[in-house]
Amino acid sequence: MYTKEEFLELEFENYTSQELYLEHRYMNLKKKHQDIRVFIMESVIDSKTSLEDIKNELKNKYPDIDDILIEMQEKGVFVADENIKFIYPVSALPTSHRVKREDGKEFYSMCAIDSMGTHFTFHQDIEINSKCSETGESINLKLSDGKLVSHSPENLHILHVDLNNHTDWAGNC
Repeated sequence: MYTKEEFLELEFENYTSQELYLEHRYMNLKKKHQDIRVFIMESVIDSKTSLEDIKNELKNKYPDIDDILIEMQEKGVFVADENIKFIYPVSALPTSHRVKREDGKEFYSMCAIDSMGTHFTFHQDIEINSKCSETGESINLKLSDGKLVSHSPENLHILHVDLNNHTDWAGNC
């Protein structure tokens, strides 16, 4: 994941990095919490969603893991019951948005825009197989080196909602 400073140095075709930057709950996490978040995302991608198993794997490195996970869940970093359901941008539940990373691992993302964001989250080239929420038409994208390198259909349009105006991002994306 990029720091705020790193993100603000990126160049985009149609917008400035300042226009696209979102202050959100993930960039302000302590380093330890960021590392745990990445560990949980990778666990979900590997189909290991049991919160108890995740705690057990982390307790030697983080003796206070129970308190950390409670704090992270209360801050909305992830959604879980006994299993992780969502840890932005990764979904443990099937969605219409399937992502394949260059390392070969595949997973579901929470929405189409989140799928594109996984390229920056994991710093890997990705392929996305999705469906239009209006027509059901297949959508395929490839991102590499910070750029959209291919897409179908050819007349694809992507809409972005200004999420700075919402606290429930999943319900507005």
